[in-house]
Amino acid sequence: MAGNENADFDLYAKWGSPPTTSNYDAKGYSWTSLEYFTVEGSGTLYIMVRSYVGTGNWKCWVLSGEPSANSGRKWGTLSETGDTATYSLSDTGIGYAFNSGPDGSNFDLYTKWNSPPTTTSYDARGYTSWAQEIAGPTTNSGTLHFMVRSRSGSGYYATVGEIF
Repeated sequence: MAGNENADFDLYAKWGSPPTTSNYDAKGYSWTSLEYFTVEGSGTLYIMVRSYVGTGNWKCWVLSGEPSANSGRKWGTLSETGDTATYSLSDTGIGYAFNSGPDGSNFDLYTKWNSPPTTTSYDARGYTSWAQEIAGPTTNSGTLHFMVRSRSGSGYYATVGEIF
């Protein structure tokens, strides 16, 4: 889940029935609004997004499978329009990147295998008017680079890259 980084959202999941804050099979719990976890089971998976502190936009994705490579949560601040931050991880498979940023800013997300992405050269991009983005899927092997870019605005972000 990627949410407003001016808030703190938590993510819960439960197989077979809606989760609560005390009854769940998995919980994403951090001080950011970029939450993720793996959960095993079958049937219907119920997801709950809960605001621990604050309000704002959020997006949630469910991907099947366990990542073979995970960059871990990366974070920083983009100070002005055009600022970027680039990270990477290596493996073979289907690559994704997720970004959580502040409401009121527009941060875009780009991925590229085996060389850093640019705004004109990339394999996948998250390109909406929000700061919450997903880029992928894109399949290859080697090093998956992912770049967070401020299209407009500034603020704190959290991002993660994963290969499945």
